[in-house]
Amino acid sequence: MNRLSLDYRSLTSKLLISSLLVACTVAFAATAVAEDIIFDGTVTPSCSFDTASNTAGVLTVDGATLSSASGGGASGSVDLICNTTTSTVSIERIRDNNTNTADSTSVTVTGASGGTLTFNGSQVSTTVSQGITTLKVDMEANFTDVVPAGSYTYTIVLSASPN
Repeated sequence: MNRLSLDYRSLTSKLLISSLLVACTVAFAATAVAEDIIFDGTVTPSCSFDTASNTAGVLTVDGATLSSASGGGASGSVDLICNTTTSTVSIERIRDNNTNTADSTSVTVTGASGGTLTFNGSQVSTTVSQGITTLKVDMEANFTDVVPAGSYTYTIVLSASPN
């Protein structure tokens, strides 16, 4: 046998093996796959007051009245955050922390969907919409003749609940 025929066989074998490898690679080419990843979550209905936005009101005297609406007075405010289409905000009570008790007190809250909410001794409620509602709070304390000298502190108790 001559050397040319051995090289030819060797070349033929190498070509055959290479062809088979290429054919296997093509026949068994990797296919893309996909997988879905699902995320679940539940958000419960809620309302909360943003304590960082809570601004205290200032009362000034006007005759026999202490009021946030008098000259020099200032409204208090707080943001209410609710995640339901309608929720309820209530003025629960006015806590009088003073030695000199007023003859009457009242609170007005504005900014709610139902307009102005006025408290004169019993709990009142109105609705608020979904999202952030800034509630403006004004307070008034009325005395018979004059406001006695001293420091005065009142606490307005608000509550909120999702509907």
